[in-house]
Amino acid sequence: MEIVDKISQRTAQRFAGDIKEMQKKGEIDKIVFLCSLFITQSQGWSAFFNSAKNEYDKLLKVFKIENGYTFEIVCKKLENKVEVFLSSPFFSSSTMVRFSHPSYFEALPFLLLEDGLPREFSIQYFSKVLFNLAANSASHVAYVIAHEFGKLPENVQNLLFNLAANKDAAYNVALAVLINFGKLPENVQNLLFNLAANKDATCN
Repeated sequence: MEIVDKISQRTAQRFAGDIKEMQKKGEIDKIVFLCSLFITQSQGWSAFFNSAKNEYDKLLKVFKIENGYTFEIVCKKLENKVEVFLSSPFFSSSTMVRFSHPSYFEALPFLLLEDGLPREFSIQYFSKVLFNLAANSASHVAYVIAHEFGKLPENVQNLLFNLAANKDAAYNVALAVLINFGKLPENVQNLLFNLAANKDATCN
């Protein structure tokens, strides 16, 4: 098992290196796509193709990418890392997208920090995507922030508290804090107790 873990870690590190090369080449459309996929797959879920495509199209506008690849072409360009598949052969709406191997998802921690400080990937891209997905994907965003809390910039950490104050997102925050409780600082752990006292937050 230790050998398998080492191989998996090397795969994740290599993929993180590939993404850094994308940054150097200015392939921001690919980076935005991958940021979104890191977030939507954070809880082990695949993303619905059409929903992911709609979010990607919005993000292209947010990042002012005028000549970016379409969602379909990005999937094709990254087909050695990303797979598109049908979760059910009976429904075309069940088309999904995900990383083709869990090791690729595990590249995320290697992209967030360098020498204890947030990397450009985190500040310029990942954080911005988190903020823009917060309204429609609160569950994923809350989980990612809680799971990677110590590796994220302060303004992103504060987003978790902002979501907790939102009645529609509070349940998702409570669940994210509960799942990641042991790795969170006390002030974030206290969110769970505060939300537990709020029936609106704990009743979905």
